[in-house]
Amino acid sequence: MSRLRFCLLLAVICSCSHLGQTSDETIIIPVDKIKTTQAPDTTTEITTISSSTTSTPAPNTTTPKTTTSTITPSTSTSTTTTPSSTTSTTTTPSSTTLEPTTTPAPTPAPGPVPPPGPVPPPKQGTWNYTDGNLTCIVTQFAAQLNVTYPKVVDSVTTLWSVILNVPSDAEVVAGNCTGDQWLTISWPSSNESIANNMTIVYHKNETTKNYGVKSFNISLAPDNFVNASSTGPIDLYHGPEWETPLATSYRCKVPTRLNMTSDATSTASQLTLLTLQEEAYRTTPGTGFSAEDNIILKDFRFPDELDPTKKSTKDTTTLHMTHDKHLNNVSTRRHC
Repeated sequence: MSRLRFCLLLAVICSCSHLGQTSDETIIIPVDKIKTTQAPDTTTEITTISSSTTSTPAPNTTTPKTTTSTITPSTSTSTTTTPSSTTSTTTTPSSTTLEPTTTPAPTPAPGPVPPPGPVPPPKQGTWNYTDGNLTCIVTQFAAQLNVTYPKVVDSVTTLWSVILNVPSDAEVVAGNCTGDQWLTISWPSSNESIANNMTIVYHKNETTKNYGVKSFNISLAPDNFVNASSTGPIDLYHGPEWETPLATSYRCKVPTRLNMTSDATSTASQLTLLTLQEEAYRTTPGTGFSAEDNIILKDFRFPDELDPTKKSTKDTTTLHMTHDKHLNNVSTRRHC
């Protein structure tokens, strides 16, 4: 009987609990809008509150239903526009200074080319040729050449003369001590590829025991001759000359002039030797001269200074060569 009562009481309590329930109401909580930074997902817990009509409600053993709402925040992108900047350029006007115009003075007409000044007298040089331990040739002199050659200017050919000195520092470049003895001296020209050369050849006469000059051979570079009709070197030659006994030296203190010939057309020269002394076929050591074989003139004039129609009134110790013999280069023993 008591069990029946308990069941009825329980049924009444259950009925009362259903009569006092109300419907759930959802509460929305506003969330601030995020502009630039995305916030992490937010879970909002919503609580349902139940109200009872009884004064003492029975404890609710049912776990309230929790609704989770995920609100995706909207992202607003803010775009900043940078105002364009305007560059102001200031142009400075260029200033040009005009120089005063000057009229150049008229160029004076070229005057006549002054004639070249006098050529200084040549200086004496000394040249030796040595073969082994023996110096077979020793010669010293001062030499000057007066060369006449054809010169062409504006298609007009004229004869022109140039005076050249043999430098005292000319170098011995070749020689020979056997047979006909000879030596060659050389000096440069303005054209370094071609040099000027002078070769003196000596010959010994075994019968008379004399020796003498056999020839002078001279080659001059073309740059010595301005506007020459020929562009090659000028070669000059003079044949046999003075003789002197072996083991003696030949000496002449006065000028000795030798006419030089050339194969070139209208070309000739005169070689003047000053303070001349020479010796070939030497057999003694050293470079000193042997005894001299000559007579020094008290008065000597060259053929071009003589008047063949007049007899010299000055005292001389030797005979002059005739004008014709000098021009024809007749071989003779010339005493100085």
